[in-house]
Amino acid sequence: MVPKTTANGAATGACSRELAAQADIILSSGRYLRDWANGRAQEILQVDDSRFADLRQWRIEQGLSPHPDIAILSASLDFLIPPVLTAGGRRVIIFTTAGQDPQRVEQIQAQAGEVIVAGEGSITGQLLLNSLAERGYHTRLLLGRTRVLHLLLAGGALDRLY
Repeated sequence: MVPKTTANGAATGACSRELAAQADIILSSGRYLRDWANGRAQEILQVDDSRFADLRQWRIEQGLSPHPDIAILSASLDFLIPPVLTAGGRRVIIFTTAGQDPQRVEQIQAQAGEVIVAGEGSITGQLLLNSLAERGYHTRLLLGRTRVLHLLLAGGALDRLY
């Protein structure tokens, strides 16, 4: 299977839900989680919305888990981990840079899951994609901000832009 990374410029609505339903993993950012916690961002990662039960059913019929897993990219690890991220057995992977506070890394691992170093001063697209591919994530959807989009573009890792 050829890995595919898609970026959706409109991160809300049925269209993005349909794209997300096709993804193995959704990429977002620590900044998005900070904005969401402060009420400044629309919810894009919800897993149990009954309006999208047909998409969940489609995933199951395709042999996929009910919801795509989540990857959060953050150079600071300065965000709260909302329970919705791990709801329904979703796997959460946090990508960050070298030199993080070991205590904060342990907190995140205890709450959400795996923390992976994917760069020194900043996360690099190639290390990110290699790590995702090693874990079996071949169809990825970016629901994030321009910084993450730039990371994927600079790494030659974007296949489609909506």
